[in-house]
Amino acid sequence: MMPIISSRTLQNGKCIPVIGFGAGTAWFKRADQVHEFNHGLVNSTKAALNVGFRHLDLAEVYGTDDEIGKALKETGVPRDQIFITSKLITNIAHVKEATQSILQKVGISYLDLLLIHAPFLPPGTSVSQAWSEMEALVDAGVVTSIGVSNFRVEDLKDLLSYARIKPVVNQVEFHPYLQQPELHQFCKAHGIVMCGYSGLISLNKKVGGPVDTVVEVIAKERGLSPAQVLILWGIQKEVVVITTSSQEQRLREYLAAAAAAGSGDAAVGRVNLLSEEEMQSIDEAGSQLHFRQYWQEQFGFVPSA
Repeated sequence: MMPIISSRTLQNGKCIPVIGFGAGTAWFKRADQVHEFNHGLVNSTKAALNVGFRHLDLAEVYGTDDEIGKALKETGVPRDQIFITSKLITNIAHVKEATQSILQKVGISYLDLLLIHAPFLPPGTSVSQAWSEMEALVDAGVVTSIGVSNFRVEDLKDLLSYARIKPVVNQVEFHPYLQQPELHQFCKAHGIVMCGYSGLISLNKKVGGPVDTVVEVIAKERGLSPAQVLILWGIQKEVVVITTSSQEQRLREYLAAAAAAGSGDAAVGRVNLLSEEEMQSIDEAGSQLHFRQYWQEQFGFVPSA
């Protein structure tokens, strides 16, 4: 039996599942790989859908739309049961054409959510022009909801000053070492759901940091994996978690945590919600180290020696 994954309600009344399978990060294709078809991603996406994931996170820059399309076709999960997000930046000067290209490759007729991938756009393009074209796609029924990714508070303030259709999502890097409380609070105040990618960064990029011990203790006491603890932490922070794995068992673990956190129940299966004390202990440990994995130069982040 597949776990029941709850959703967050967006300000336009649409719903987004609290956990999503990401087709970027580990699957991202470098320039010399764009013509290589990744059968491993097809299999992993099929596994994600088969175990219960109903939220797929894509982007034109990942170069993985063909694989996602094949996986969708082979699993046969009805389109209206899957929430599909994509992001534009490379071809942001041609929003309509770029979106149609995504739809064609994935083999679908609409996107549930289209995001501007980052405010750091190519020369000659602007967020305001791209947003106007994205609003037109909503009007045409090609896209259901629109939002942004990697936007700072100042970027959101600027967008909100002229947007006819308000952004419903801001997808950002979010983990204990990058909690972004000011941005999080601003999003909540303006009805913007925060989605977080790289939530497991302390397990794969910053091993040995202050969060490790706290998470390991909680995991051991509860009989969970450290990844489950971090997923619980993220969703209980009211963040939609974007994650990925090539291993079916890990995908099942992630969903079990999401089912518990998203439901708000005291327990779902073997997984219980984290207590306020446990949440705070992760917050405090994470605040001892500041780390950003992506867009370091654009955000002016200088890694510690």
